[in-house]
Amino acid sequence: MTLKQLARLLFAGTAIPLIASGADVHGIGARAQPLSPVLTYVPFQGNPTWRDSTLRSADQTGPVLAQAEEPEERRRRRDRENRDEDRSDRRERREERQRDHQQQQEQERQQRQEERRRERARESQEQQRKQQDDDRRREQEREQRERQRLQERQEQQRTQEREQRRQEQDRRRQERQREERQEQDNERRREQFDRRLERQRDQEREQREEQRRQEQERGQRQRQQELQQRTLERQQEQRRLEQQQEQERQQRTQERQERQQRLEQEQLREQERRLRDQERQRSRQQERLERQLEQQRDEERQELRERERERPDITPPDNRSGPGQRGGFAPGFDNRRDLRLDELRALRRERVEQGGRRTIIEERDRVIVREGDRYIIRHDETDRFRRAYGDAQVRRERRGQNDVTIVRRPNGVEIVTIRDPDGNLLRRVRREPDGRQIVLFENAVPGRRGRTIFEEAIVLPPPQITIPRERYIVEVEEASQEDLYEAFTAPPVERIERTYTLDQVRQSPALRDRVRRVDVDTVTFDFGSWELSEEQARALTGVGQALRRAIERNPSEVFLIEGHTDAVGSDIDNLTLSDRRAETVATLLTEMFGVPAENLTTQGYGEQYLKINTQEAERQNRRVTIRRITPLLRNEARQ
Repeated sequence: MTLKQLARLLFAGTAIPLIASGADVHGIGARAQPLSPVLTYVPFQGNPTWRDSTLRSADQTGPVLAQAEEPEERRRRRDRENRDEDRSDRRERREERQRDHQQQQEQERQQRQEERRRERARESQEQQRKQQDDDRRREQEREQRERQRLQERQEQQRTQEREQRRQEQDRRRQERQREERQEQDNERRREQFDRRLERQRDQEREQREEQRRQEQERGQRQRQQELQQRTLERQQEQRRLEQQQEQERQQRTQERQERQQRLEQEQLREQERRLRDQERQRSRQQERLERQLEQQRDEERQELRERERERPDITPPDNRSGPGQRGGFAPGFDNRRDLRLDELRALRRERVEQGGRRTIIEERDRVIVREGDRYIIRHDETDRFRRAYGDAQVRRERRGQNDVTIVRRPNGVEIVTIRDPDGNLLRRVRREPDGRQIVLFENAVPGRRGRTIFEEAIVLPPPQITIPRERYIVEVEEASQEDLYEAFTAPPVERIERTYTLDQVRQSPALRDRVRRVDVDTVTFDFGSWELSEEQARALTGVGQALRRAIERNPSEVFLIEGHTDAVGSDIDNLTLSDRRAETVATLLTEMFGVPAENLTTQGYGEQYLKINTQEAERQNRRVTIRRITPLLRNEARQ
C-alpha cells in the first residue's frame, strides 16, 4: 500500500482498521505496531482521534498515525493534495478511455476498409467471370452461325442440282408430250372435218323442218292471243265491278266503325271522368288518413323524445351527426316502420284503360303504368318532403285546372309544386323568406294533354366519352371528397344542344348518359327491402357533404337519385322496390346531412340497368346512383 492510497483511506475514515492491524505502508521505514483490538473513535470538531484503553505509551509503541493530531494547516494541505491527486487520476482514466475508444474506432475503420477492399475484389472477380462467360457465349454463337451458314450453302447447292435435274426431265417430257399432241391434233382435225360435213347436212334438214313448225306455231299463237285478249277484257270488267262493290261495303263498314268508336270514346271519357272523380275522392280520403297517421307518428315521436329526455344519456355523442340527426342516428330508425313488400302486394289495385292497351296499378303512394312490356312508376314527392321536414306545414290549392302543393319548412322556406289534372309534374319553385324565388325545373310541355308518359322518351345516339372511366363513373368507396364534389359539379361529357323536361330526362337513358354518374356502392339493400341500417346510413357521409357543398355553390342544382334492383322477382315488385330505395336514400341525405329535399328527385328503374350482368340474386345490383341533371333541365341555372 502506497502513501497516496493510505492518505485516501484516512480521508475516507476507513484506514484505521488497516493501521490497527499493522498493515504495511510503503514509503514508511518501520512497520506500525499492532494495536489493541479494542479501538474507540472520538469525534470532535477538529481532527478525529482514536483512543485505546490498553494502548501503551508513545515511547514504547513507536509512531502511531491514528493517534497523532495534525495541525490545521497540514490537514488542509493534505486535503488539497488528495483532491489534486483525485482529479489527476480521473483525468488519466478519462484519457485512457479516450485512447481506448480511438483505438477501437481505428480498428473498426480498418475492418470496414478491409471489408470494402474484399467487396471490390469480389465484384471485380465477378465482373471478370461475367466478361469471360459473355466472351465464351459470343464465341459459341459465332461458331454456331458459321455452321448454319455453311449448312445453308450446302443445302442451296444440293437444291440447285436437284432443280437442274428436274428441269432437264421436264424438258424431255414436254418434248414427248408435244409430239404426241401434234399427232392427236392431226387426228382430231380429220375427225372434225368429217363431223362438220355431217352437221351441215343435218342443220339444213333441221332448218327446213323448223321453218315449217314455226309457221304452224305462229298461226296458233295469233289465235290464242285473240282468245286471251277477249278473256282479259271480260275479267277486267268483272274486277272493276267487284272493286266498286267492295269500296261501297268498306265505306259503309268504316262509317259504322267510326260511329261505334265515337260512342266508345264518349263512354271511355265518361268512365275516365268518373274514375278521376273517384280517384280524387280516394286521394282526399287517403290524404286525410295519411295526415292522421302522420299526426299519430308525430305524437309518438314527441313521446319518444320526452322519454329520451327523461332517460339519462349514457351514449357518447357521434361527431358525424348531421343536421336533423339525434344522437348521431338518422331519425326514424327507431319509431318509423315502412310497409313490407307482401303488404304492398295486398294493397295494389289494377284497372284497364284505352281498351286494354294500358294497365294502371295503384299502390298506397305510387302508380305503376304498363303498356305492353313497358313499365314506369310515378309518385308524389310531397310525402318525402313531409317526412324529411318533420315540422313542415303542407297545404294544397287549386289554381285553374292545376293542383298546387306548398310545403312550408320551419325556417320559412316554401317549396311550391304544380301539377296538371293528369298528375304530371309541371314546375317546382323554392321561395325564400325574403321573397326571392328559385326555379328548380320547368316540366310543362305545350300539347302534352293526352300524350302517354312513354312518349316522353328521347332517342339519341350514345355519347362519346373522352374522359377516363373512373371520372365518368365514380365509385363512392374509392373516391375522395374532391372526386365526389367534382362529379356533382362537372358539366356534361357532350355539348347539350337544347333543354329537356324532367320526364324526358327520367325516360331517356341516352340523355342521362351525357352526365356523369356516381355509384353509391357503399350502400346496398337486403333482398326485398328498401330499408337501411344505421351503419349503412352513416356510409352516406361523403355523398351528403359533397351534395350540400354543391348546392351551397348553386342553390338551383337538381340531382336525380336512381334506384335499382337485381333480376330476381317480378317487374312490378322490382320497380316499386327500386323507387322506394331511391326515396330512402334521398330522405336520409336530407335528415342526416342537411341536403335540401327539393333539390333531389328520385326514380326507380327496377332491373333494367344491372351493374353485374346476372339473373341470380346479386347484392351489388340492389343499389342507388346519383346524377347531376341540372344542365339537362329547364330551370334557373339555364336562364
